[in-house]
Amino acid sequence: MQDYKTKMDEEISLRLESDSWNLSIAGRVLSEKNARKEKTIFRSYITSLAAASVFLVLFIFNVYSYFSTGTDASSYNSYLYSYSSDSDSINTEETDLIINEAFPMR
Repeated sequence: MQDYKTKMDEEISLRLESDSWNLSIAGRVLSEKNARKEKTIFRSYITSLAAASVFLVLFIFNVYSYFSTGTDASSYNSYLYSYSSDSDSINTEETDLIINEAFPMR
């Protein structure tokens, strides 16, 4: 039993003093680090691609639902410009009253 322990101690001391063993360990560490970096880059690429595809699908669905409702451009524009001062649908006095009630210290 003692013979194995001394032999093991000798091997450990030889490897600790050996430059080639240090370089092989360093090479393995660097290769593992590069592999992890590549995996991280690949995962971030896949995640961004998935997010972009989700937004694209939502955009296409929104455009499809807009055109499938049968609304014309004038009604859509009336929704866009309903808050302009030229619009007859909003009474500015009522709007000012609501704003003054919501923000009394204005």
